[in-house]
Amino acid sequence: MIGSIVSNGLGGIHQGLGQVRAAASDIARPSPHAASGKDTLPEALVDLRQGRLQVAASAKAIQVADQALGSLLDLRA
Repeated sequence: MIGSIVSNGLGGIHQGLGQVRAAASDIARPSPHAASGKDTLPEALVDLRQGRLQVAASAKAIQVADQALGSLLDLRA
């Protein structure tokens, strides 16, 4: 169970970083042919924020799984 939480967390971080990269590219060179298909700066800024939040939430899930595992190990000791 903890392994699947960590796996999902890592997948979320990977996905969030991809969204951040695409948004950063759109912000750096706004055009109708931007990497994510967005052609307005506000949309790219929203995508950047969403990606950042996804990475933070996924990292928190991994942190909680690590703490739970630590607690389980403490109980066995």
